[in-house]
Amino acid sequence: MQGNELTTSIDSAQKEFRSLCSDRLNEGEKEYGKEAFLKNDMFQYAYEELADFVNYVEMLYIKMRLLEKGIINESGDHTT
Repeated sequence: MQGNELTTSIDSAQKEFRSLCSDRLNEGEKEYGKEAFLKNDMFQYAYEELADFVNYVEMLYIKMRLLEKGIINESGDHTT
């Protein structure tokens, strides 16, 4: 991938990520109301989300290593 194509791909991924975040925020506001977070224990929510995120990172690491070694394919099926 060369300069302009790489920059375009980065910009596209960044736009996609920001749109996903915005969409999820809007969905939450519709479901719970714009001020609901003020009454919630946001620290506890953040701790739980961080624990989930760390678990996802570990699972992603393992999957990437198994893919790299050819033990599984992209759909997660065992190859050997």
